[in-house]
Amino acid sequence: MRLPDFRTQDPARWVRPGLLAILAMLAGGCASTNRPAATPPDLATVGEASWYGIEERGRPTASGEPMDPGALTAAHRTLPFGTIVEVTNLATGATVQVRINDRGPFVHPRVIDLSHEAARRLGMVREGVAQVRLTVTNIPPRIPFTVQVAAFGRRQTAEEFSRKLRDDGYSGVEVTAGDGVHRVRVGRFLKRSDAELAARALRGHGYEALVVQVRL
Repeated sequence: MRLPDFRTQDPARWVRPGLLAILAMLAGGCASTNRPAATPPDLATVGEASWYGIEERGRPTASGEPMDPGALTAAHRTLPFGTIVEVTNLATGATVQVRINDRGPFVHPRVIDLSHEAARRLGMVREGVAQVRLTVTNIPPRIPFTVQVAAFGRRQTAEEFSRKLRDDGYSGVEVTAGDGVHRVRVGRFLKRSDAELAARALRGHGYEALVVQVRL
């Protein structure tokens, strides 16, 4: 049975007994994604930084991006993904700007976990930790969620897989490329809970599904 294109349906009809495949744009799409996110009230401006990433190279971060030790990125417990933070080593005055793309650190009292390259620029690789000051320089607009179903090295393979999804009745299917990888994704969702529901529906139909955030 082919699934309807839910972008044209009344949202109240999207979830029915026996039919959880809401894999499509939510009502209103991404029209409200330009609203800036608020600065989290528990942001520590001074604290201890650590670094990570050598062993985790290539693994998915919390944002869905592959971990790249050579990129200027970092993990923070609460800042929205995509936030740009200036990190200053209080002992040396060295500074670096990093983009938040992961969650952590989970060791008290550390406030940020830096990539290897960011730590190198701050001169803290050998020590492993340093006292730093964090200054948020840019918080991005709200970033919608999507459901990643597959990833391929060849564009043609990704396009063939996306056509199979469309033939099965799924709407909102797209292929995105980056770092030599072609990712097949379904839908855009303003709420993670809606994306998780769509992911569960996909898994129920035999597809692998991972909720990720995407930059607009």
